[in-house]
Amino acid sequence: MNTLKTDGLKKRWIELSGYLKSIKCAEVIPHSRNHSKKIDLSKELLTAKGINSINTSELEKYIFKNSAVSHGGYLESRSLYSDYPAFRKNKRDIHLGMDIWATYETEVISPLDAEVYSAADNSGLGNYGPTVILKHTAKDTDFFTLYGHLSQDSIQALKKGQLVLKGQSFGKVGHQSENGGWPSHLHFQLILELLHHKVDFPGVCSKEDLAFYQSICPDPNIILKL
Repeated sequence: MNTLKTDGLKKRWIELSGYLKSIKCAEVIPHSRNHSKKIDLSKELLTAKGINSINTSELEKYIFKNSAVSHGGYLESRSLYSDYPAFRKNKRDIHLGMDIWATYETEVISPLDAEVYSAADNSGLGNYGPTVILKHTAKDTDFFTLYGHLSQDSIQALKKGQLVLKGQSFGKVGHQSENGGWPSHLHFQLILELLHHKVDFPGVCSKEDLAFYQSICPDPNIILKL
């Protein structure tokens, strides 16, 4: 991305972030603002606790040990990605969204008025599984929110261009048998530019590409407000 493009994104984000801070977004996962506990999935902590991240039941036990809903992960370096072939190329291990770990079939809510940009199954071990991208418009600019690891029936019920209102349920958290093999959770990501992507967007990047992707994917907690 050239400097002119990056500068344009910075200007857009200054205006958009001011707007997002001034409004009340709907909770993406019900009751998460009051009840979600922050959890650490960093390389150092998992190693210290001797947690085998490829063992889904072991990882799930750790995640849900102290709370039915937990969150964390923006720009977190995670060793667990090295267990999945899709992330080994270019050593991608820095998380660009935020995860909200909740039981499967938990409702997923649109934080703002939106239209469906895409609803597709990004299948494969370690991938998003069923994924929805919503398009929002504010301050004369479009931006996107991505919802990964949903249930199969979530994407079957949606069509491109379909309107979704603020506070409306449009999907559910998927089971690990359908969500790419992960303990049940929602991957939520804020995206200013989709680039060439149509039904997904990188949720993890390498250290070398961090500055590039961070300019496109700012901290989603400005919406989640956890």
